[in-house]
Amino acid sequence: MILKEVELLRTKILLVVEDEHYLQHILTETFDKLDIKYHACSNGLEAIEIVNNNNIDLILTDIDMPEMNGIELINTLHDKDIFIPTILMSAHTEPEYRTLAKSYNNIFFTQKPFDFMKFLEIVYRIFKN
Repeated sequence: MILKEVELLRTKILLVVEDEHYLQHILTETFDKLDIKYHACSNGLEAIEIVNNNNIDLILTDIDMPEMNGIELINTLHDKDIFIPTILMSAHTEPEYRTLAKSYNNIFFTQKPFDFMKFLEIVYRIFKN
């Protein structure tokens, strides 16, 4: 099962938006080992610039970040009519984050600490068609 999700991811370009350098490093190192193409940055403002200059198929973003958080990132992209499937990550357990993710089309939520298997399941749901 894992192989087909990884093969699917290898056909996509991801954007990792995470201000915790340790987690960003773990994610990007994993993507490197799996030969998955990605861009990485530390906040929503940097993410907007990357999206404006690159083809991005999936955004994996933290919610709580400096300068522009993950929710503001999604809203800014939507205001520009840019709708990229997005996985929101948060260490916060408040149910409003899950509810908020469900209120958007193609926005998903996962709890930190990051669970790579859950990430692969979400990715497969997004791109299986």
